[in-house]
Formats: sequence, structure tokens, C-alpha cells
Amino acid sequence: NNVDFSVRCITPGARNTEWTTDCGCGNLVVNAGEGCDDGGREPGDGCNETCQAEAGWSCPAEGGACTPICDPTCVNGLCTAPGTCTCEPGWGGAACDECLPDHWGPLCLPCPECVGGACVDGVTGTGVCVCDPGWAGDLCDACADGFWGSGCQGCPDCINGACDEGIEGSGVCVCDTGWAGDLCDACADDYWGTSCWACPVCVNGACDDGPTGAGICICEPGWGGENCDVKVCYPEGEPPLICE
Repeated sequence: NNVDFSVRCITPGARNTEWTTDCGCGNLVVNAGEGCDDGGREPGDGCNETCQAEAGWSCPAEGGACTPICDPTCVNGLCTAPGTCTCEPGWGGAACDECLPDHWGPLCLPCPECVGGACVDGVTGTGVCVCDPGWAGDLCDACADGFWGSGCQGCPDCINGACDEGIEGSGVCVCDTGWAGDLCDACADDYWGTSCWACPVCVNGACDDGPTGAGICICEPGWGGENCDVKVCYPEGEPPLICE
């Protein structure tokens, strides 16, 4: 009986009234009373020390190595222990039927390195980089228009100019001609009016400039004309100038 068989196989060579031969467990032949025989008597490989099949293993009826059982079966990998799949590169999941993170498509290929974004990964993914706000390019490694610096932060609103943008940019507003200020919203020196027009050349005076200026030359004493380039003469004894 099986009890006698187990006793005899635990102590190789032991006899009893039912069995008159030595234990055959471990000879790669499934003898009477054995459920398996893989040529050894170490447990943990599907066939235990008394040649009985272990749970989660499938053992050949004629003897030989047992194989682990995985349910569900391993789609892209090997069943290396009961219920345990060892997946091929790029694959994951209990049945090796899912892509690992940052792998995409039916072959679970590696994603590109998306610097400022994330790959559309997974079995149904495209492997394309989807950029975070402010980033652009196939690898999201460049700043989008209106963003600057290594972190691609937003540019200021340059009213009459353009932002120094891009990865190497400073984020500073570069003003159009005639404009000044951090946001290019003020007139530069010698420019006037709501559109910051250029002042005339005031030879001996200064332009009434700025956004509220009139754009005319304000002459120094003794000078006149649109460009302050004409001497002004006074009668003798009247200030500030007597023409020679």
C-alpha cells in the first residue's frame, strides 16, 4: 500500500510485509506506488522525496522532469514556477501579456526618451512622445513658441517686442525700435507718442518725448526753429541774447 511505500522510500532499502524490493524512487521510472519520478529525491522541483507529484506541477507518466503549471499560460515568457511567469524583455503582467512601463506596441518595444513629456506606451500605444506644456519636438526636448530656458517656462507678454525664447533663451523682451521697458510698453529715449515715433534731431535742445510727449524740439535759450538750429536775436539790452 502507499503507506508502506512511503515508509520504505523515506528509508531507502527498508523492507516490509507488502514490498520485498528496495525503493525505486529516483530511478527515472514511475514504479508502482509512485506518482512521478524525475531521477532525484529533492522536493521543490515538482516530484518530492517520495516520488509524489507536488501541487502546481505536471509530471510525465513515464518518468522524467516535471514542468510547472501557470494558469493563465505565459503569453510572452516562460512558466518558471507554479503560477509564476518569467517574461521576455519589455513584457510584464501575470501572464506576460502587458507591456512594461515605457514600452509600446504589439512587440513592446522600448519607448524613446521623452525629455519634457511622456511616451504613449502599452500594447496599443504608439510610442510617440506627448509633450508637457511648454515643450515641443519629437522627443519633447525643445521649447515651444513663447517658452524659454532649461525648464521651458512661459515668456512674459512682450507688448511691442519679442521674447528671447528657446532652451538657450533668457526670457527677456527684446523691444521693437522705439520701445523700452521690461514688457516693451514704454517709449525709449527720443521717441514719442502712443506708437513711439522717432523724435526729430534737436541740435540745441531736447525732444518732448515719451508716450504723452508731443515730439517737438524744446530749444535751449537763444535757439529756435524746428530743430533748434536757428539763433534767436533780441534787441539790445533784452535778455537772454544779443546777436552779434
